[in-house]
Amino acid sequence: MKDYAFYSGLGTQLLVTILIFTGIGYYLDKKFPAMKPFFIIIFSLLGIGAGLTAVIRQIIRRQK
Repeated sequence: MKDYAFYSGLGTQLLVTILIFTGIGYYLDKKFPAMKPFFIIIFSLLGIGAGLTAVIRQIIRRQK
């Protein structure tokens, strides 16, 4: 049961990180409409990268 809680927490952390970065990109796209899809794409990809990096680090740390 402890493993289930750990891995579901990682999934939640990944989702929240991606949503926060996507929200920042959405806000910047609204603020600068001339570059409409640019910020949301860039920040979504940054969110995926940051979230996956954090998740992988926690998994590696847990296995040691």
